[in-house]
Amino acid sequence: MLIPFSVKEWLLDIFYPPTCITCKQDGAWLCEACLEHIPLFDALDDEITSIGPYANPVLRSLLTQLKYCSAFCLASGLRELAARFAFAQRGLWPWIHEPTVSICAIPSDARRIRERGFDHIRILLEIVHAEIVPQATLIEGLVRSKHVVQNASLPANALRKKNIQGVFKAPKQVQGAVLLIDDIYTTGATWHEAARVLQEAGASKVYGFVFARKHEKKEHKDK
Repeated sequence: MLIPFSVKEWLLDIFYPPTCITCKQDGAWLCEACLEHIPLFDALDDEITSIGPYANPVLRSLLTQLKYCSAFCLASGLRELAARFAFAQRGLWPWIHEPTVSICAIPSDARRIRERGFDHIRILLEIVHAEIVPQATLIEGLVRSKHVVQNASLPANALRKKNIQGVFKAPKQVQGAVLLIDDIYTTGATWHEAARVLQEAGASKVYGFVFARKHEKKEHKDK
């Protein structure tokens, strides 16, 4: 039987009292001061909405420890970050004019989910659904049809594009606009391949949302 994520967080807090991953202050896995050190991007500045730069050590640590170290406890910090990002945007999203929006994530590889014991992308999807687009319909827009080597291990963008081709399938037809979620945007090879499959399945428009981006873009005007 799967233990609900909120229960896991509660149990972790009991047996391992929270300490900030950055400054080691007691009381939270990510303290208020360190959270303030994550610069926020402007969501209207690109087709792929990203919260902040991957180069920021606090944001990078949150994402890598959640993904590779099974640090479920850090989801609360990412949830607070997403809530702050939503407040800073004041509801001005690239998809605001769409009559309806569905939300799905780029699916993780089943082998890697088994290795890690959980699906970190599912956690991020739930955070975005709750804090960014609560009105959106949650769908299973994509599944993985085969196992490939991780794109992050390939040096060239051309190799990444070739590696990811044909990996995703849409199990059913998709209607209207879709918000496609991932953790980190690097070259964009994985995201654009997933978006292409969704559009072939009927999506009128595919928007992107990631927690971190590896290349520079403008920070939010209020930061």
